[in-house]
Amino acid sequence: MTIRNAKGRGPSNVIGYAVKIGKRNDFDRCVALLDTDIPWKAEDERMAKRYAIRLIGSNPCVEGLFLSILGERVPEASSDCKKAIRGKYRGLDLTRKESYAELFDKGRLEAARGRIDALDELLRSFEGQWKGNY
Repeated sequence: MTIRNAKGRGPSNVIGYAVKIGKRNDFDRCVALLDTDIPWKAEDERMAKRYAIRLIGSNPCVEGLFLSILGERVPEASSDCKKAIRGKYRGLDLTRKESYAELFDKGRLEAARGRIDALDELLRSFEGQWKGNY
């Protein structure tokens, strides 16, 4: 498994990045975790389907998914989700992937997957279990 960061900038960028990476590398499958605060264009969804990229929505953003996993209230606005996670976890440098390992150990993820569809789908993807055709 290889994890890459498209650095946001909207669904078109994330999907385009996944296509580009997929063309340059020989991956069996590709999954893109996208925020849902910016609507996905039909043409982006068609491109993802054409290149067999599974799209998983993080509502309203990845920080909202993190808050949900942690059992916290998830604000409606992405900006409020970002403020909430930064405020609650000030001692952690959230730009470092190691910080997330401390917060999201396997036990916490397994406990949360039953109540968070996006997390369950993401973990199933990591485990090689796929719903649907791609």
